Amino acid sequence: MFCESKEDTEKAKLVLNEWLDKKGLKLSEEKTKIVHLSEGFDFLGFNIRHYAVSDSKTGWKLLIKPSKNLCKIYGIN
Repeated sequence: MFCESKEDTEKAKLVLNEWLDKKGLKLSEEKTKIVHLSEGFDFLGFNIRHYAVSDSKTGWKLLIKPSKNLCKIYGIN
């Protein structure tokens, strides 16, 4: 999930955990982490990251590309 602040993310995670618990599910503590989008993260074989750029209206560009691990598995440089 994407949130405006770390505090909002932590609150949303609590709400989501409560909702999932009612259905007998839970978030994996091992796989669930809170990071800033500019740090990037891997999800389903892709790396998702926000980059600062000077040639856009917002000053940011979202780049989604195959993760390094996926490239290593398939021998992609």
